[in-house]
Amino acid sequence: MKQIWFLYFVLFAALLSGSFWLGISFYQSWELAKDARRHFTENANPVKQKQILLVSEEAKHPYWDVVLKGAQAAAGEDLRIDLQGPYRASIEEHRLLIERAIASKVDGIITQGLDDVFVPVINKAVEAGIPLITIDTDAPQSKRLAFVGTDNYRAGVQIGNYLKAHRHDPAHIGIISGNPEGQHMKLRIEGFKEAIKDRRDFTIVALEGSQISKLEAVKKAYEMLKEHPDINVMFGVSALDGPGIAQAVNKYFPARQIDIIAFDDLPETVELIKQGVIQAAVQQKSYLMGFKSVELMRRIIHRKPVSPMNFTESFIIDRSSMDAYLQTREE
Repeated sequence: MKQIWFLYFVLFAALLSGSFWLGISFYQSWELAKDARRHFTENANPVKQKQILLVSEEAKHPYWDVVLKGAQAAAGEDLRIDLQGPYRASIEEHRLLIERAIASKVDGIITQGLDDVFVPVINKAVEAGIPLITIDTDAPQSKRLAFVGTDNYRAGVQIGNYLKAHRHDPAHIGIISGNPEGQHMKLRIEGFKEAIKDRRDFTIVALEGSQISKLEAVKKAYEMLKEHPDINVMFGVSALDGPGIAQAVNKYFPARQIDIIAFDDLPETVELIKQGVIQAAVQQKSYLMGFKSVELMRRIIHRKPVSPMNFTESFIIDRSSMDAYLQTREE
């Protein structure tokens, strides 16, 4: 009888021990699962990033590097900004990049409206349900949802007024324009002409394009100054034109007294203003353009209203305003 009770006791103890370890195992598994769920919840990104394509006039260009910085600063975690552009400025290649973006079904496009040929492709994007914002250069006849950038006509007037105020002698003016067919360049030149039209001693002698290339700006400035020895003012309409003109003057015509006015505050341009080689330049708010365009794109994606016209300010910088400029300079 004692043996039977002992056997029962052993069996009971075994069952009890097995239940105990089974409970421990279950508890550990439950804790591991809870930790895994907690880790997933804390580290998962439930918001899928929207892909926004920024299409620039030229992919590797210091001006667009600053625009991209502003755009990325505004992107946050919900938007991803990709920059694409032609290796060298090309209206057709730029347009094809927008076509490819539409085919890829990106979530939004930010681009220049450089030419009338852009209107159909901009309309195509919007009609396909892809929000599109123009930046730097508008296409007002298109279905674009908003524009962000400088009032280019006004900026041309600003630099023209500066020249009138600071030059009291006759001016024979040569113009180098990055892209003479681009709407933004046309507006700058039109504004400049409007500002100086009441100075009968101011004459525009020649206008050439540089294809958004500093080397080409050097070449065109050299040819222009060689052909027109009476030129005593040079106007660089896009970012690399001013430094290109300055290089041509310093290298080939150091004895000629030529005033140079320019666009954009690239570091090289700012340094040349400090040295007195370039007299003045228009400062555009390129960082703000990028930032503002992405802010507007986010509002559009979330179906919030936006203003169709969003001008960013422009200022004239010269040696006299350099200290104030450096204190407020953008990225």
